[in-house]
Amino acid sequence: MSDSRSEQTAKHLYLVRHGEAQSHGGGVDDYDRVLTPRGIEEARQAGNWLLEQFGGTPAIFTSSAASRALQTARLAAEVCGVDGDSIANSRKIYDADFPFITDLILSSDEATDHLVLAGHNPTLYLLAQYLATNGPGDLSTGGIIHIVFDVPDWASAVVGQVQTIFTPTR
Repeated sequence: MSDSRSEQTAKHLYLVRHGEAQSHGGGVDDYDRVLTPRGIEEARQAGNWLLEQFGGTPAIFTSSAASRALQTARLAAEVCGVDGDSIANSRKIYDADFPFITDLILSSDEATDHLVLAGHNPTLYLLAQYLATNGPGDLSTGGIIHIVFDVPDWASAVVGQVQTIFTPTR
């Protein structure tokens, strides 16, 4: 962002991929897989990175309702001082319902400039490619794609720029 006007009007979208989850199989449905100890650490690292990005500024957290994504969102939110139980969540994010996800972004509360969306690949990196002119490829577990929209409101957040990609340390 090049000037103070941009800084004041920008909207920030953080696409957070869930932390490492238990393996497929073992009788556990994909939707119900939970984070491994490494995944818990990745979620906490993501939370610390998010806290550095928006500090005490209000942020909205929303998540896929799948266990591993919601667990990641709650852990990251709590690091940021946000009540993890207040996180909105939907199965439609897990199901990669792009119209739902884009509507969710475009209709976000104008009182906040920071929206955190926790979910899954390939949905998140495909969403970043759709929303940003410089969209990235893959996204590691616990990773974050930070997209900046130089607009005054979420309804106008249709084309942005990837500013940062966070990857947790292993």
